[in-house]
Amino acid sequence: MGKTGLDSLNAFLIEETQIIAWDDNKENILRIKKTIKKTKNIHFSSVIDPFDVKKLDFVIVSPGVPNKYPAPHKIFSICERYNIPVVTDIDILFKACPMANYIGITGTNGKSTAASLINHILGASQYKSALGGNIGKPVLSLPNFDNSTEHYVIELSSYQLDLMQHYKFNVAILLSITPDHLDRYESFNDYKNAKIKIFQNQNKNDFAVISLNNEVNRTIFKELKLINKQKIIPISSKEIVGNGISVMNNIIYDNYFEHKIFNIIVPNSLIGPHNAENMAVAYATAKALNVETKNIVSSLNSFIGLPHRMELFFQIGNLTFVNDSKATNIASCKEAMNSFKDIYWIAGGIFKEKSVEDLDNHLKEVKHCYLIGKGSDKFVQMLKANKIPYSISNTIENALSEIKNTVKNGTILLSPSCASFDQWKNFEERGDRFKSLVSEMFLT
Repeated sequence: MGKTGLDSLNAFLIEETQIIAWDDNKENILRIKKTIKKTKNIHFSSVIDPFDVKKLDFVIVSPGVPNKYPAPHKIFSICERYNIPVVTDIDILFKACPMANYIGITGTNGKSTAASLINHILGASQYKSALGGNIGKPVLSLPNFDNSTEHYVIELSSYQLDLMQHYKFNVAILLSITPDHLDRYESFNDYKNAKIKIFQNQNKNDFAVISLNNEVNRTIFKELKLINKQKIIPISSKEIVGNGISVMNNIIYDNYFEHKIFNIIVPNSLIGPHNAENMAVAYATAKALNVETKNIVSSLNSFIGLPHRMELFFQIGNLTFVNDSKATNIASCKEAMNSFKDIYWIAGGIFKEKSVEDLDNHLKEVKHCYLIGKGSDKFVQMLKANKIPYSISNTIENALSEIKNTVKNGTILLSPSCASFDQWKNFEERGDRFKSLVSEMFLT
């Protein structure tokens, strides 16, 4: 009964519906009861009773509930025993609004920025659109769209794709896939297979937009080409793709729709190589939806970036502060390392991967590292091997205090490479605290 569960509950609050709402956190149930006015038809419980499940038409499961690895939650075995369908809130949206256009986007990093950019371009071009999903806005809280001129832009995690049953995306987008969430998957191959479910159920009228920025994606692209079910648009920010879309050095190379090149002015919100990939998928998607090129190009320049994603939020003297709290894995952190100069790096937290070795070739701009949270020991050996000075700061406040006393020029970068749950509720809280501390400490 987090965000997804609560919005799903609210969506079904109609007279004839009987609802059972589970959450193993009793305090959460009590809190939710106070926020809902009509509770007559809702049975709240912190214990899943198989006899209750047996009565149901279907069960909506939060994407945070494991369905396979490391061990499936018991709700899945109970539903299987009684042949009760398990669905997601996204399945419900597809059933409720079958006439709308659906744009789905997944990948390991960059999903939120790319989804927001697509939604921004559509809105700026007078298209009716709504953005939701894994970006933090559950889809059943979005407005009801049900005709062919209306568009849902949905960011999708592997967890959501694992559970989804009834869907078809008019445009399905796959950004680069790199190892992540291996605590929820037995192998990288299982994680990859969850991601490529986004292309299921497409037909010859639909578009698959796929990044060719790494070997994993290139293999998926070749497999899709062999199956040949949908129109496939390859994109890249590393090479000029024949019969595809590329964005490199502030130029769009359109070799799919118009066979022209377009110069673009890139705002601070879209700096960095990974954002060239985001711009390429956004351009390809907008063109697939018949948005005029001039509108796409002008919209790129007016895009305001998302908080916590390479957010250049403060400058004072020769110091620049960047909040990249969303960088909870190595792949995200590498993008930040490749985007800035003279870096004073704040890193650490709950480390989700097997090693930090992939960062080795991306540290040339790091002048000093300030380690926070539980995962500090994961970084020390790498820092020593690369002869990078470091401090065991433990907290962001301690790191900024040392920076204030010792650093006069450079980029102060919070890009933790780790999850936030050792010290914070989520990456947003971590990023917000970083920004407030910078304001408190560097404006006085």
